[in-house]
Amino acid sequence: MAPPAIQKASPTPPSPLQKLSTPTVASTPTTATGGASPLDAFASDPTFSAFLSHSFDSTRFSSAALSAGSAASTAEKLQDGIRLLEKQLRSEVLHRHSDLLNQLSSLKDADSALSTLRAAVSSLQSSVRRVRSEIADPHRQIKSKTIQLSNLHRTTDLLQHSIRAIRLSKKLRDLASADPDKLDLAKAAQLHCEILSLCSENDLAGIDIINEELASVF
Repeated sequence: MAPPAIQKASPTPPSPLQKLSTPTVASTPTTATGGASPLDAFASDPTFSAFLSHSFDSTRFSSAALSAGSAASTAEKLQDGIRLLEKQLRSEVLHRHSDLLNQLSSLKDADSALSTLRAAVSSLQSSVRRVRSEIADPHRQIKSKTIQLSNLHRTTDLLQHSIRAIRLSKKLRDLASADPDKLDLAKAAQLHCEILSLCSENDLAGIDIINEELASVF
């Protein structure tokens, strides 16, 4: 039994933008005699070569023709050159007619593709704006609640440390009110140090009840 034939995948047709990026290059039409284009002689012609320069100055060119007394002959030669250019341009258009039509078709396809792309981008931007407006208010609420939660945690910590400081202060007062002969100075010093450290590390000095406790103990 013969092995099944392997089918080759057909090449993917190029997109309109790819067609534009790789235009078809056709050969330059030649004269009827098969020689070079008549336009090639412009580069070596003393009159027409001046027009090929990037620094061409029409005023200077006209002044030179008038000064040389050859204004009429120069004008006639320029007219001949214009007619030659028109003829050559017409020949180029006729010779490249198919390529120009293909390029025009590619331009239309590319314009259609760009229009579709613009519509898609506009739709995407509209969606982004809508999503941004939809999440703006929840984002503000989350931010506000986060700040509120942080403040609650901070307040809870202050309350816990304040309660501990008050309890230590009460112990110190009870210890100080005991019989002087039975006063445990080491324990009193330890309580005193703990209260000061607790107030300093947790910034409890600004709380009124803590200030009152400290004033009554120290």
